[in-house]
Amino acid sequence: MIRLVSAFRFLVQENIWIAVIAASYFVAGFLTVFKWSTTLWWDIQMVFCSTWLIYTGSSRSWINKLLRKRPILNHSLHIFGLVICMIGLILWTIQASLVARIYLIHLGIVSILYFFPVHHQKGIRWIPYVKVLVIAYVWAQLYAVFPPIILGHKMELNYWYSPVFISSFLFIVAITLPFDLRDYIVDKKANLMTLPGYFGPTITKFTSVVLLVLSYIINWNQYSFDPILSGIYSVFLLLIIMARTNTPKLYFTGLMDGAIGLFLVWVLLK
Repeated sequence: MIRLVSAFRFLVQENIWIAVIAASYFVAGFLTVFKWSTTLWWDIQMVFCSTWLIYTGSSRSWINKLLRKRPILNHSLHIFGLVICMIGLILWTIQASLVARIYLIHLGIVSILYFFPVHHQKGIRWIPYVKVLVIAYVWAQLYAVFPPIILGHKMELNYWYSPVFISSFLFIVAITLPFDLRDYIVDKKANLMTLPGYFGPTITKFTSVVLLVLSYIINWNQYSFDPILSGIYSVFLLLIIMARTNTPKLYFTGLMDGAIGLFLVWVLLK
C-alpha cells in the first residue's frame, strides 16, 4: 500500500498524472461527438506531451537540481521525457493539418504565458482573478473545440459558444476555484488577488458549487438525465464541499484532477 501511494505521488509530482488526465478529457470530448479513429492516437500523445512539457517546464525545481548536479536519475527521467515528447510533437506536426497546427500554437502560447513572464515580469497567473479563467479556457478548448478541428470540420463562430464549450468552461472553473483554497495562504503572502483572498473560502466554495450546477444543467439539456453523468457531478460536488485551506495538496492535484478521468469512463459506457 505504501509503495502504491509513493508511486501515485511520483506520478503527480512529475506531472505524468495531469498529462494523462488532460489526454483522457480530450478523448472524452472527442468521443462525445465523433467515433473512434486510429489516427486519434497521434492526437492523444500530442495532448499528453504538450501538457507534460508545459507543466514540467513551469516547474523550475528540476532545472535547479540539474544545475546543482543532483542525483543523475532525476536528470535522466526529465531529459528522457523531454526528448520523447519533442519527438512526439514533431511527428504530430508533420501529419497534422495547417489549421490544427495554428490552433495548437495558439493554445501553446496561452499556456506558456500562463506560467512565464508577461505581466510585470510574472506570468498571466499572477494577474488578479485571471488564472482560473485561463485554465478553463484551455481545457474547454481541448474538450469542445479541438476535436472538430483535427477532423477538418469547418469551425463556425457560434461553435465557440456552443453548449459543449460553455458547459466544459463552467465545469473547469468550478473545480479549479478550490485550488485557490489550497494556495490561499501562499497567494495572500504574494499579494495575488484571488476569489478566496477577496471574498473568503466560504463564498468561493459557494461560487464553485453554483458554477458546477450550471454546467450540469447545460449537460442535462443536451443528454437529458444520465445517471452516470449525474454521479460524476455528485462526486465533484462532494470534493468541492470537502475542500479546505489546510487540505493536503495531493487531494487537489491527485484526487480532484484524477476525477476528471471519470468523463472518459462515462463516454465509454454510453
